[in-house]
Amino acid sequence: MAMSTAFGVRATGPVLGSWPQLNFDIPDSLLAEVDFKWLMAGHGWHVDVARLRSDPAYAAQILGKAMASEFEALRDCAATLSKLIDQDPAAAG
Repeated sequence: MAMSTAFGVRATGPVLGSWPQLNFDIPDSLLAEVDFKWLMAGHGWHVDVARLRSDPAYAAQILGKAMASEFEALRDCAATLSKLIDQDPAAAG
C-alpha cells in the first residue's frame, strides 16, 4: 500500500503511520538524570552530567542545592536521583 504526502513523497508499509517498536529498556537512573538536568536548567542552574557521574562531592553539592529548592518537582527528582545513586554509584552513568 502506498500513499502520496503533501510533499509528493510516497510512503509504503503494512500500516501507515505506525512506529517501530523499541526493543530496549531505558534505565530509571538515566531518566531521572535527564529529568534532573532539565529541571535544574529550568531554574537557571547548570548541571555538569559527566561530573555528576564521577565526582561524589559535586553530586552531593548539586543534589543538596536541588533538595533545598522551593520547587517540589525539583526536590522530588533530586531525592529520586540521590536514592538511585546511593543504591548503585554507577547508576548515574
